[in-house]
Amino acid sequence: SEQWRKAVDERMRETERDAESREKMLAAARRAAEIIKKYFKTERVALYGDYFSPVPINFWSRVSLVYWGKGEKSLEAWHEVFQEIEKECGKDVDVDFKEYDFLTKAERKQLEENSL
Repeated sequence: SEQWRKAVDERMRETERDAESREKMLAAARRAAEIIKKYFKTERVALYGDYFSPVPINFWSRVSLVYWGKGEKSLEAWHEVFQEIEKECGKDVDVDFKEYDFLTKAERKQLEENSL
């Protein structure tokens, strides 16, 4: 039927949009990880959270990064990191990052189950 064909076409378009959104998220995560490595003197940064969700990427999806390190932690440094990430990744990509020691139990579980 025509209705069924339209539903299949819409699902295929949604799948394509999701793949493009995930590519954009991954590219932003890589750029943000390099900035975090530079400021926080760490070699280890991981992506977790929405990127691995089975739900399609949407307006509220965010790039969640965790880093292990003991680098600069002044308020000015954090501000500079956020500014540089926004400049490099754009305002339309929501990037969140935390030091591993400050993850919640739920975030640590997400990290253990799915991360890159």
